Amino acid sequence: LDESNGPALYQRACAYARLGAEEQALEDIQRATDISPSLRELIADEPDFESLYGNKRFDALISGNIS
Repeated sequence: LDESNGPALYQRACAYARLGAEEQALEDIQRATDISPSLRELIADEPDFESLYGNKRFDALISGNIS
């Protein structure tokens, strides 16, 4: 996986979330949105991330309030 490819990291985050690997999913979401901020628009509506809904870190990633 190209670690500088935001969309690829986003797709891997989807896979991690489906597998229940919450921390790995959140790490990849953060890296993906750091590289490609426009991906943030997709996160809130991504069905693969339903398991992360209500997670404080996930909510911060959606809003862009995480460093």
